[in-house]
Amino acid sequence: MPADFPDWVRVVLSEARFAPYLAAAGGDEAAALRLYWWNVRVSEAFYPSLHCLEVALRNALHDRLCELSGRSDWWTVIPLTADGRRILAAAQEKVTRRTGPDTRPIPSWRSCLSASGCP
Repeated sequence: MPADFPDWVRVVLSEARFAPYLAAAGGDEAAALRLYWWNVRVSEAFYPSLHCLEVALRNALHDRLCELSGRSDWWTVIPLTADGRRILAAAQEKVTRRTGPDTRPIPSWRSCLSASGCP
């Protein structure tokens, strides 16, 4: 990043993150910054659709796992890796702190979908 570039850009974005925008703008710092903010707006436009997709996928997974296990608390009967058990215990503790001991936790979807979280 050029030495005369605004300090906040250098601190917040970092040279490595800003480099592709600067290259695409042919070294024009102002154009690169406009390109960066354009990218932010495009990403922002996708957020509602991605949110709906994530909710639909999570609900579909939950419904299928309920169907396969024959129960709504499927996470209590499926085999989990050590990491999956740790994540589930942390979720249970978090829910208990927030709502009390009678509330069932929602499992971590990240762990259910990641290769490391599946048996």
